[in-house]
Amino acid sequence: MPTFSSSQHPVHRTRSTAERHRTARRASRGTALMLVPAAILVFFVLGSISIDLTAIFLAQRSAQRSVSAAADDAAAMLDTRLIQYNGELRIDTAAAEQVARAHIAARVPAARLRGPVIVQVSADRKSIEVRITVRVPHIMMKALPGRTDYEDLTVTSAGRILK
Repeated sequence: MPTFSSSQHPVHRTRSTAERHRTARRASRGTALMLVPAAILVFFVLGSISIDLTAIFLAQRSAQRSVSAAADDAAAMLDTRLIQYNGELRIDTAAAEQVARAHIAARVPAARLRGPVIVQVSADRKSIEVRITVRVPHIMMKALPGRTDYEDLTVTSAGRILK
């Protein structure tokens, strides 16, 4: 049978290991107590980012729908004199610009609109492009340092004559 000194005996090694585990558990209780407020802060920041990104995404979709409808309606403004003269389908530039601007004015709040409504008719007058810039205010991220209180989104859509 092997002989052990008192410090090498398996029973003594087990006790010292158990004591070390108990001491480590006591110390980790304080660490967990400090991590809870940090985790709450992280969740709050992530939640505020998700709320603001959702608001920006919804504003972009709404502006895109409005600009797309304005471009489609503007492309439908045909030059009737040219149709009667030689049967060609071309966009009436003045009427298309008027329709696009009126459509945007009716569907996008003026307070959110930044800059003019840009309407460009192609050289062959078979397509049109409508562009606006919309300002979307932040909801929660105003509280974060280094951030602006808004995002500016530029939305573009094109319409064309199919024939």
